[in-house]
Amino acid sequence: MLDAASACAVLTIERLTMSIGTTPTGPTRRTVLSTTAWAVPAIAMTASSPAFAGTGSETLAVSTPNMQAVAKGDTPVTITVTDSNGQPATSGVVSLTGPSGVSFSPASATISNGTASSTMTTTDNWATPGSTLTVTAATNGGNISAALTVLGANAWATGMNNRGQAGTGTSTSSNVTNATQLSLVFPSPLRDIATGSSFSIALLQDGSVWTVGSNSRGQLGDGTTTDRATWKQVAGLGNVTQVAAMEATALALLADGRIMAWGAGDDTQLGDGSSQNRSVPGAVSSITDAVEIATGRITGYARLSNGRVMAWGFGYNGEIGDGGGISRSTPVFVPGITDARGLAAQSSGAYVLLSSGRLKAWGWNGKGAVGDRTSTNRMTPVDVANITNATQVAGGPSNGYALLATGALRAWGNNAEGECGDGTSRERVAPVAVGTISDARQITTTGWTAFARLSTGKVVVWGGNSAGQAGDGTTSAKYSPVEVPNISGTTMLASNGPNGSTAFFLR
Repeated sequence: MLDAASACAVLTIERLTMSIGTTPTGPTRRTVLSTTAWAVPAIAMTASSPAFAGTGSETLAVSTPNMQAVAKGDTPVTITVTDSNGQPATSGVVSLTGPSGVSFSPASATISNGTASSTMTTTDNWATPGSTLTVTAATNGGNISAALTVLGANAWATGMNNRGQAGTGTSTSSNVTNATQLSLVFPSPLRDIATGSSFSIALLQDGSVWTVGSNSRGQLGDGTTTDRATWKQVAGLGNVTQVAAMEATALALLADGRIMAWGAGDDTQLGDGSSQNRSVPGAVSSITDAVEIATGRITGYARLSNGRVMAWGFGYNGEIGDGGGISRSTPVFVPGITDARGLAAQSSGAYVLLSSGRLKAWGWNGKGAVGDRTSTNRMTPVDVANITNATQVAGGPSNGYALLATGALRAWGNNAEGECGDGTSRERVAPVAVGTISDARQITTTGWTAFARLSTGKVVVWGGNSAGQAGDGTTSAKYSPVEVPNISGTTMLASNGPNGSTAFFLR
C-alpha cells in the first residue's frame, strides 16, 4: 500500500502537466498477475494553471486514507499547501469539487498551518468497487485533481449471521431476513462468494480473497483464531480464480492450477498430509493443474484439466469415491472419471457432470442424495438416474441438483423442508422436476436452500428458510420455487455452498 507521502497527488505550480494511471482488470482462469498488483490504487494527477504573478510558486497535495473513498458515506479529505520554500502556507482558501452526487463540507476549506480539511460525502452505494472518483482542489488560480479508488460492494446477503458471516456490518446476533448489501469495503468488484458453516470467503475480480465470520480453527486465514465480523483480505494470496468452503476449511484455486487450503485440518481435509489446523494458506499436495474445486463438509474435490477428478479428506461414507471407505490425507484419483466438465458436492459425497451430459455421484446416500434410486452408500461413482442432458450440477447437504439444456431443473435427495422444490416433503431417491421452471440459467445452494437465476433475470428460491435465507422477511420453508424480492439487477448467483445457511447474490 502506498505510504502517506507517495499516495498524495502533488502539484508544483509552473510545472508541466503530469498523468499517472492504472486500470485494474480481473484475471481470467489462466491469467497470471503479480501477487502485489491488486494493492496499488489507481492514481491520476492533472494540473493546469498559470504561475501566481509575482508570488513565486506553491505546492498542493490532496489525500484521503489510502487514496480511497467509500461509495456511500463520508471520507475525510486533507489538502496540504506549501510555499515556494517548502514551508507550510499560513493563509488562504482551498475549494473542493467532485462529480455529480459528491459534496464537501466545507466546500471551501481554510488553510491553517499548511493544511486544509474537509469531509467528502458520496451517495452512490452501488458505485463499482475499484472505479475512479476524481476530486479537484483549487487555490488562487491553481488546481490539482486526484483520482480515488472507490470502496464498494456489488452483492447482497441473506440468512444466518450469528458470527457476522453475512458481512453486512449488521449485528452478529441477528439473521439477515431481507436482502442487504455487503459492507462497502472492497477495492475491486466481487466475483464470487462461498460459505462455510459460520464463515464466508469472497473472491474479487483482482484475484484477491477476503474473509469474515467465525475463526476458531483458522478458517479466516489471517494467522489468528479470533472471530471477525468485518471483511479483511487474506495476506499473501493472489491470482485466485475460484473459492470454496468446507464446514471450517477454505480452499482457493490459483490461476496456475494449484490449490491453497487453510482452516480446520483434523480430518485431513487440508490435503497436505497432515491432520492439524492451519491459520494461513498452504498448498494442497500434488495438484498443479486443477480447473475447478468443490467441497463437502470435510472433504475436498478438484477437477483437473485432463477431465479427471481427485479427492481428499474424510472418507468413511464413501466421500473419496476410491472404494476404500477411509480418509485420505493427500489427494487421490476418483476411478472411472476421465471426461469431467463440471463438479459439485453434497456434505458427504460428490457429483460430476460428464461431457455427455450425464451425471456421476458417490458418497452418503441415506436420503437418496446419490440419486440412483437407492439409499445405499456408494463407495465409487454410479450414474444419477434419468439425467442425460445436464449443463450444470450443484449440491446441498444431502441433495443433488441438475440444470438441463432445456432450462428445466431436477432435484433429488432429502426433501423435509422442500429442498427438491416439487411441492412435497417426500424424500426423492431419483431426480424430480423442480416446480414448472423451464428457463433457468444458473443454480446454486446454501445449505438446505436452493436458488435458480432465470432468463428474465429473476431469482427464485425453495427449501429451508430457518435463518431467513430466502430473503422475503420470513423464516418459513418454501416447498415450491418463489421469487427472491429486492435483488433486481442480479447478474450471477454466488457459489455459496452446501455447508452454510447464508446466501449471496452478485449484482
